[in-house]
Amino acid sequence: MWKTVEIGSYKSADEILEALITGGFRVNERAAEVLERIPVSGAGTKIETSLLRVGDFGFMFPARYDRLCERVKERTPNILQAIVAPYLRLQYREQPIGEYIIVIMEPVSDLDYLPAVFSVENIRGEGLQLNAYCGEYDYLWVPETRILVAR
Repeated sequence: MWKTVEIGSYKSADEILEALITGGFRVNERAAEVLERIPVSGAGTKIETSLLRVGDFGFMFPARYDRLCERVKERTPNILQAIVAPYLRLQYREQPIGEYIIVIMEPVSDLDYLPAVFSVENIRGEGLQLNAYCGEYDYLWVPETRILVAR
């Protein structure tokens, strides 16, 4: 186990976004769009997570997101709910500079109807962030990419 993420202390996406911004976190536009489209629930729920790499699932070359999700589902109880990402961002303040973590979740459509997945990052010179990246199933992730999965 890597971290236990407690979710459900906010009642809406707007409350979560406000907590992120007032907490000093950066949220890219796409992540804010995706946040508005996910269910906000699970009051008091604790989610145990593991931090791994794409390569830990047997991929020696870049892996398609759909194949990565299949492998994750074979080894873990399920993929994470999207709501875990903003709560992780709020709770993971000690993230090392340069680290980014892709949250393995079902992609959520942004306002352009393009699938997106969350990432939790600490970018040198820009600080702690919640971002959203391409979640298309044929998008390739290199073996070194750090990923967050359910334990």
